[in-house]
Order: sequence, then C-alpha cells, then structure tokens
Amino acid sequence: MKRCKTMLSIGTICLMVALFSAPAHSVVLDSVLNRNMAKDAQLIFVGKVTDRVYQNSEPVDNPEDDGEMKGIPHTFVTFSVETILKGKIAGEQQDRFTLRFIGGMDSVGQEEFLALGGSPLLDIGDRGVFFVAGNQEQACPLIGWEQGFIYINENNEIFNGLGKEIRLSYDPMFAARFHPADIHVLPLTDPLIGQPREIDSSIYKRLSPATQQLLSDPENIKGIDPTQFSFAVNQLPAVLPYPPNEQVDGDFLRQLMPMRYRQAAKTPLHMLLYRDLNLLLTVRNAFSLGQMGSVDLREQSKAFLAADQTEMPLDQLALGNRRVLEDIYPTQLTRSRDMSLITSSYHRVPALLNHKPPMGDIDVILEDAEGEGAQVDETISPERENSERLAFPGYMEQLTALIAAIHTDAELKNLPAVQSADPTKPFSIPLLGAGPIRIDMPGVQTELSDADAAELKMLEENGGNPVLPQ
Repeated sequence: MKRCKTMLSIGTICLMVALFSAPAHSVVLDSVLNRNMAKDAQLIFVGKVTDRVYQNSEPVDNPEDDGEMKGIPHTFVTFSVETILKGKIAGEQQDRFTLRFIGGMDSVGQEEFLALGGSPLLDIGDRGVFFVAGNQEQACPLIGWEQGFIYINENNEIFNGLGKEIRLSYDPMFAARFHPADIHVLPLTDPLIGQPREIDSSIYKRLSPATQQLLSDPENIKGIDPTQFSFAVNQLPAVLPYPPNEQVDGDFLRQLMPMRYRQAAKTPLHMLLYRDLNLLLTVRNAFSLGQMGSVDLREQSKAFLAADQTEMPLDQLALGNRRVLEDIYPTQLTRSRDMSLITSSYHRVPALLNHKPPMGDIDVILEDAEGEGAQVDETISPERENSERLAFPGYMEQLTALIAAIHTDAELKNLPAVQSADPTKPFSIPLLGAGPIRIDMPGVQTELSDADAAELKMLEENGGNPVLPQ
C-alpha cells in the first residue's frame, strides 16, 4: 500500500503538515481581513481551475539525510481567468495563469503526498477569487494561505477557504478597530520619531513609555517590564500616559482587540502599536482641527472633529478617531470602509473539505468533514448581527469598492506584473532547516534534530502559525 508522508525540512516550509490517511492536524493561521488581503495582494482575479500538475523541485544535497538527494513536491495549479480585479499578469496571455504551491504528489516515486496544513487543496473545476502574493517565492502564494481563496459554488454562494460564509457587516466596531495588518510599522516609525508636524508629537505623547522606547530602539525589549505589554483593563492606568476612558471595560476591550487579532502582530513593537492605537480610538476629543495643519481631512473627519463627543457612543467614537488617524497617516495605516467584509459561522462545505490526493488507496479524513450538504452553526454571534450574507455578485461589488478605497490610482497603475509559474521549467528551492522531519502513518514516528525540535517548539508556542514575520 502506498504511504502518505512528509519528507521535508521544517525550515523549508515553515510548518509541517496536514497529513492524509489520519485526521488532519489543526493549523492556526494569522487572521487576515479582506481589506488586508486586498491591500497586500499583488494580483486578485476570479478564475476556475483547469489543470493541476505535480512536479518536484531540483534535488538538493541534504547532508543531514545521509547525503540523499531530495526534491520537494510542488503543485502547479492552472486557472482560466475570468476577471482581474487588481494587478496584471506578465506577458500577453491574460486569460490563463498558474500558481505554484509547495506540496503535492512526489513526481519521482509517486508514493508520497506532501500536504501543508493551512494551504488549500484545489481541484479541477474549483472556481473562486484568488488573492495572490509571492508566486514562485512563497510556500503558498495566497495571502493568508487558504484565507486568500474565496470559493464560489454552483449557486453563486461564496465561502472562504476555511468554509466560512462571507458577510457584509454594518457594525461600526468592525470598521473602527485596527487589525495588526492595518499598521505598517516601519513607515509609521519615521513620523512618530521625527515628529515633523504638531499632530505627530501629540500622538507620540499618547503612546505608552514601552512603545516609545521600542520606537527608538526596537531591539531593547529586555529593558521593558513585562507588565507594560498588558492588555488587561485594570492595568491600563499603569501602562498609558493618560487616564483611560472610564467607559471602556473588559468586554469592550475584547471586542476592540480580539485575541485572534493580537496574535497576528509580528514583533513586540507591532503589538504595542496595535494596542496603543486601538486604545487611542477610545479617547474623547483626542484631536482638534487646529492640530491638523496640512493634513488632508475628509469631510467625514472634519464633521467628527467639529462634533460634541461628550456623549458619543464608544463604537462611533472609535470609528471617528480611526477616520482621523487614517487621514493623518494615509500610507502608514490601511483604510477601512464603513461596511466591512467579514467571515462568520462555519459552514461544512463538501466541495472544500472532501478533496483527495489522486491515490486511490488512501482515505482522506479531514476534521469535521462528515455530513451531507452545507451545514451551518446557527449560534448567533456578534458577527452575524447587523450584517447580511453575500452572494458572489454582491461580494464582487464590495471588493471592487474596497480596492478603490485603499489604493490610489497611481498605486494600482504601477503594480508590477505577476509572472505565471511554468511546470515544464526546472526550479529549485533551498533547504533552510538543519535536517528533515519524517512522519509516517499510521503510528506517528518523528525523527527531529535538536534544531528542528527547537523550531517546532517555537511554532507550537506561536499557535503553529505558518505565516512568518517579514
């Protein structure tokens, strides 16, 4: 019987793997919002899978593996392109495009199938919206891995690659709160440190002392008291240089800064900026028109600054302050829209969950994959309140408006063309790890070098996150 196993260095692919022939290992991905996918994608297109080819990379000498030469299985997925929403494809052919993923059938022995947890398995006939970045460079060339695949079924219903429905939310909290991916740390550091405007100095003074210290010296984390990284409401008076809003309680903070968002911060400085900027959203009269100087304020922001904020609801206050901050730092903070594209309750979508590698004697068992039809968790959550479920046409309308809102015309015009992958051309990737990890089923047996064991421990402590810091 053929076996399904992995045969790859941890350092090569970031994370090992959802294995077939046994229940898949759960994988925790950084949460990525639709606006972040739209902002960071080099190419966004609607397409349908027309071909899937497995090809190994060129063999690389791995001294940790008894000198055995190993190529890494890859999958080349080709699409017929219906519509390009952002970016362009290199070359004259704009209606056909190929992505390259690490993972797939070993094209040499045809007895091993490598799968990466969190990377989508795409079948011929699958149709969707694809958010592309790093084709032929990243293990998975989709923003947020399977989150960067929006599946369209035959009824024009849409789900993300995790099987979650896509909704349009009217809740101001979703538009107001910052996600770590909204905050571009390096570009934001310059005005906060250099303070060329009065408003930059005012904002800097409202950052915690720990944040100010890391802005000046990002490496000097050891000199900071760990309590300065707290998100607890009862510790905010000791963390912030100003009295926190007394109306902000623990429940509001959990809505403003959900745990799944906090975990997406890439560095300690990133995490502190994420916390401090979100807390700044809750400050009444944090800004005035007189501070703005040369800032190009939208009419919405001017109206907010001129309004009486004394009794303004917290969610509206947070949204107004966010709009002002977006105007102050138009390239450093990603804009949100008043209506937010969000994902909500899980649907079990057989078309997404029941993909199998082409090895007839391997039964693929995925977590919670049983059941017929699309099943819905009917539990009412905050995400499902004040929102409506979108079908494909409505999603396209909202996504097109989102792309226009977060980019200038010049940015879109100057995007470099994305090269299509070619499975007929040899390619190589480096082995970055100290040695291979092998997992055979049934009966998991692993052989880890000390370096790999240390790296695996770090991954586990980070929630098994395959989206690496830049």
